[in-house]
Amino acid sequence: MPVQPTYKSVSIQLRAYLNANSSAAAEKAFTDLLNNAKFIDFAAHLLRCLQAAILKASFDEIDVQVFFNRVLRLLQCLLPTKMAVEFMGEKPPAKSEQAKRMRMPTLRHTLTDTWAKLLEKGLPDDLLLEALIALGDGQIEKMTDTARLLAPYITTIFDPPASMATAAAPLASWSRAVSRTLLKIIHLGGLNFDRLYPRLYALLGEDLLTCRYAERFIEDLDVYLSSIHVPAGWLSAFTKRLVQLTLVGVAPLALMLPLLTVAANCLIRHPTCRALVDRRANQSAPTTKMETTIGDPYTYRSNDLASDGVGALESSLWEVLCLECHYHPEVSSLARRIRQIGAITTGVADHLPEVKNQIRSGNELQAVVDRTSRQYLSVLEMTNARLPTLSPLEGWTMQNDLSEVTP
Repeated sequence: MPVQPTYKSVSIQLRAYLNANSSAAAEKAFTDLLNNAKFIDFAAHLLRCLQAAILKASFDEIDVQVFFNRVLRLLQCLLPTKMAVEFMGEKPPAKSEQAKRMRMPTLRHTLTDTWAKLLEKGLPDDLLLEALIALGDGQIEKMTDTARLLAPYITTIFDPPASMATAAAPLASWSRAVSRTLLKIIHLGGLNFDRLYPRLYALLGEDLLTCRYAERFIEDLDVYLSSIHVPAGWLSAFTKRLVQLTLVGVAPLALMLPLLTVAANCLIRHPTCRALVDRRANQSAPTTKMETTIGDPYTYRSNDLASDGVGALESSLWEVLCLECHYHPEVSSLARRIRQIGAITTGVADHLPEVKNQIRSGNELQAVVDRTSRQYLSVLEMTNARLPTLSPLEGWTMQNDLSEVTP
């Protein structure tokens, strides 16, 4: 005779997991829960018990980190997208209230609500960010009604209101960290977020180059910029800024390939933007105005995407020509391919590497360069050699010659 799970019996198993005093005991309890959670009736009771445990938890009396890790681990394993409809006990009558509570859409809504209760619990900042990042890594796909239940927590971190412009406001790195979660809620939950692209543009500051979530953000940005509903001026501003970042002195080699690939994808997907590399693509631009323009009409202003878009359409990707002289052949080769995208007779627009692959390639290149640099520095230290004194470049004044310059 099958064992019929009840709220009480499931609650006992959950408490054994959450209150385990050792990692071995916690692992055994987790394994038992996971084996039983593949059944619909057990999972339904488990979600209700988990919600109750979250609501009753007092962070003053428990180890918050341990409690959070165990709850998060359990939530990530519940209700996989291809979960089979199986019952541990007897299947309830088709039209009963119990059967309605155990329907898969109802369970997925309950799972979303359980996540929402965890987020509103008042977690420490680092744990809250960890939970929001985890949501974007394969969890949103398992849920329903995410735009209503979860979006307020995501959008507040991604685009904090002006009233939160204090030291306690989320940093730009937080906004970049949750970009994937927001992307999933927009695509799967139907969220309409008006300030999406202005905020994404504001996150392209130079601090992106040293942000721990830069690779994740750049990969997500490539998906955001694939939309056909974004104005050409905005896309041109994004493209111009991405290439511009590669010339910043602190730009790591690991990020140069993905940054350039996202920019190239913008040119490939949106032909209007190809005027940045081939002015013939935009014959409507006044010739006299172009002839009298001095300097680059594009200037990055983080909070003015609309104006920057106008300047970007009048500008060009002259930075790509500089990158063709880059010391690393991978970067210089990609720069040449970008410059050829606008040419009518070329097929360069086909088969660029995926951004994810470029991130991996960039990390491999960075590791090789770092290792080689350490080897050279080690040899230099062992030989006790001195770097040669170089004469100043023509037209430049050395620091010790400033006193000789007449006003």
